Amino acid sequence: MLEICLNPDDDMLGSDSVEGENEEFQSSHEMVLSMAERLLKELQPHPGGIGEDEGLNYPLLGIFLLLATLKKPNVEHAMQDFASVASQEAYRDHVGTALGLAMAYVLLKQVPQTRNQLKRVAKNVWNFEDAEYLEQCWLLLTSIYIQNNKYDTANKLLHRVLQHSKA
Repeated sequence: MLEICLNPDDDMLGSDSVEGENEEFQSSHEMVLSMAERLLKELQPHPGGIGEDEGLNYPLLGIFLLLATLKKPNVEHAMQDFASVASQEAYRDHVGTALGLAMAYVLLKQVPQTRNQLKRVAKNVWNFEDAEYLEQCWLLLTSIYIQNNKYDTANKLLHRVLQHSKA
């Protein structure tokens, strides 16, 4: 439910910007973000009752919430938070942190860094635990390849996504 609030139209992050949109869009965006904040507070883990991966999910969702504000200071802060999590040995190869960093780079219009971040996980083997983040990474990288007229590479990534996500 929280992820739906963060991206209600299932748009590719960075394709649109809140700035320049009409007042109605901005107020609805703020309403959705406040709902996401309330949901995140309800999800707050209880000490001693969670596993290692579940313990990372909550902070990642909080950082993704910062990204969803689309405000430059929040995006920069989120990038620092994702980098901090990624610098920990246990989470160095976590797909969620790679996606978060890539999304922050997209919002800051730093496409080469986005591409480099996504290439690190492009060859990861699909697994159920990372499926959502991994497929989003592949789709974001596909979008970059299409913008750079690398259609063959983009097509291969799209086939991987379709192979694992037939829904």
